[in-house]
Amino acid sequence: MEFIEAGKFIRNKRKGEGFSTQKKFISALLKSDPKINCSESYMSLIESGVKSPSVHLLDLISSILNMSPQEKGELLLIYKRVPNDFEFAVRSNLKESLKLTNIDKLKVKYESEKSKQNFNNLIRALVLEGKVDQATELLKSVTDFSSDFIDLQDRTAKIAALTGNYDFAIQAFQLAFDSCTDEFIYTKADILMNIGVCYFSKALKIYDNNILSSLEFMLKSKFYLEKSLDLCSSYIYCLDEYARCSYHIGDALLSYLRNTTNLEFNQNDNPEIAKLFESLNKTDNKLSHLKAIEKLSNNNFSIALDSYSKILSHSERGDLPEKALKEAVYFYAYTLCKMKNFDLALIFINSINILEQNWLTHFIKACYCNMKYEFDKNIENLEEALKHINIAYDYEPEIVKDMLISEKDKDLKFIWLNKSTGITEIMNKDIIKEAEKK
Repeated sequence: MEFIEAGKFIRNKRKGEGFSTQKKFISALLKSDPKINCSESYMSLIESGVKSPSVHLLDLISSILNMSPQEKGELLLIYKRVPNDFEFAVRSNLKESLKLTNIDKLKVKYESEKSKQNFNNLIRALVLEGKVDQATELLKSVTDFSSDFIDLQDRTAKIAALTGNYDFAIQAFQLAFDSCTDEFIYTKADILMNIGVCYFSKALKIYDNNILSSLEFMLKSKFYLEKSLDLCSSYIYCLDEYARCSYHIGDALLSYLRNTTNLEFNQNDNPEIAKLFESLNKTDNKLSHLKAIEKLSNNNFSIALDSYSKILSHSERGDLPEKALKEAVYFYAYTLCKMKNFDLALIFINSINILEQNWLTHFIKACYCNMKYEFDKNIENLEEALKHINIAYDYEPEIVKDMLISEKDKDLKFIWLNKSTGITEIMNKDIIKEAEKK
């Protein structure tokens, strides 16, 4: 079998991209091009190395499986498939392969100057891109820095945080911080940021089940992130975490407003929440409880918006990896919605949808429409929201189902209240299609 290695590569790539069966993969190919002729048996022959795909089918396969230009080029050579516009394709692939990602740049920077700051920036970038295994391996293998107590404790804490052992990580970071002298400003700022990240991670883990405890952890996170920024205001990774944390605090408070429930807390069990309300009472003690929640929510959304503005204004420097920068754009637009700045939010959201369409961009548009309805009670907004949920569902049905449920009492509350039949129809469309086939 001439193409056995190529077939094995495609099979592994398919499974790595989440297509557990050939049937699911072929469905994705058909969504991209309904006219292609590709059965499960034919895909089996390709993956076993017996058959080779056409240039067009290989184009689709490489696109759906997010292959790099180098990977696709290698397959073209193995299969002896040379497209008509070969020269253009090669030049295009070479241009793509020469493009350095922000992580590539950080790796080059670290290799040329193995400072602790460059090392920490690379670790954080890998984590933000979801490359946790690479970050962990780098932490375990690096020998470039001194073996003093602070460095060892800091690395131990980072490994613990990456494996989800947040309480141990917080203790280890605290020990490293306590041993760190004032002259090491960047090291102290990095440790404080990581303590904040640990508390924020703990908060997100319980957000859907225990919003009060989650809010308490987020406020602790914000405290440490602010301390980090006090030491190093230009620390872009900390600013990114600070923006996300502030946004989620505003969102947690908003969820209480949407359900018109008081935020009942105990000063002993929830000291950070108590401090939050105390700080507001010092400036305006005449506010009702719900008005106080609204003001605190908007304050945190304002902080998030300002932080994302700073991040995006320096985005061309390549400090943050691409995924984090995209999220900054999404959250900037979404925060504008939360603050009821719908005109500007619509410009950003539509711009995102023009440049890149996926399940998330359409889901954001659906949430925008729901929040717009919440503001002006125009039923057409809910009709528009249903349309975008439908499109998002076509991209990623399982993810969108989960998101529809998790946002039922939050950003999609009003579409559930007024258009639950439409949502049910979308969620059951696969079942309906199967029934029609039979």
